[in-house]
Amino acid sequence: MTTFQDREKGYENKFAHDQEKEFKVSARRNKLVGLWVAELLGKEGESAEDYANALVVKSIEKDIDKTLVQNVLADLEDSGSTLSEKDVCVKMEEFGSQARQELSA
Repeated sequence: MTTFQDREKGYENKFAHDQEKEFKVSARRNKLVGLWVAELLGKEGESAEDYANALVVKSIEKDIDKTLVQNVLADLEDSGSTLSEKDVCVKMEEFGSQARQELSA
């Protein structure tokens, strides 16, 4: 291989690694959001874990952020919560930072 091909392969590997890391951060963030919402809905233990895991699966299947926010808002609305889309998005940012820190450690 030439130096150019080695460099290209290195960039491809870094890109793949970065994409995998972002996927893991996003999935972890979504689980944290799910656990937070489960707590707001009064769920505990296995029920809370199941809720959070189901939310992660739903968000992977579709447009992650949009789906997550829509699902969370619908569930919260059904429980009588007055949290807004902005409230949920702020929490998602907080949990995104937390997830990034956890996965970097």
